[in-house]
Amino acid sequence: MTLQVKTPGATLPDSLRAYALALALLIQCACGGGGSEGDSNATGSGGEAAHAVTKVSFSQLTNFSYKVDWEKHGKSANPTAYALRVPQRVRNLNRLEVEVEGYMLPLQLSPDETRSTEFLLLPDTRACCYGVTPEQNGWVVVKTAPEGVATKPDQLLRVRGVLQVEEKWSETEIGFFTGLYHLACKGVLVL
Repeated sequence: MTLQVKTPGATLPDSLRAYALALALLIQCACGGGGSEGDSNATGSGGEAAHAVTKVSFSQLTNFSYKVDWEKHGKSANPTAYALRVPQRVRNLNRLEVEVEGYMLPLQLSPDETRSTEFLLLPDTRACCYGVTPEQNGWVVVKTAPEGVATKPDQLLRVRGVLQVEEKWSETEIGFFTGLYHLACKGVLVL
């Protein structure tokens, strides 16, 4: 968002120009265009071109039957089987910058154990609080920058980042499915 004030033959004093810029930035942040309140790893500056962020809900991510055979699938790439398991509308989300709302289940913490560097984003708190295992397409694996984000397991979050739709298995534990959805975190907003 750029604020330009043009009056024929007139220029703005520097103090007024600074005030107008500050006001434009305030309006941009208030309308959701800037950083976020609470904790954020948001990147970018006012000089970058704006790009679209796709809002994705868990109902979109889970609105199909998805079953992975832990012993068979994932041992070698099979694009045909993957295409049969994951609908095109979901595969189309791959590599898009998205926002997803959900709850954090921390997996890895920063060295001082105050921030999460990897977490599952879940549609509700049932997995954490009640031990309910989500469906295999019912979580997003979120990885943050090395400094991590504030750990907020009991608060609704809006997480922004680039989504990867890909079946992944652990590189260290044979047969351990890590997930279908993976997000490179760019920002977290507490709702």
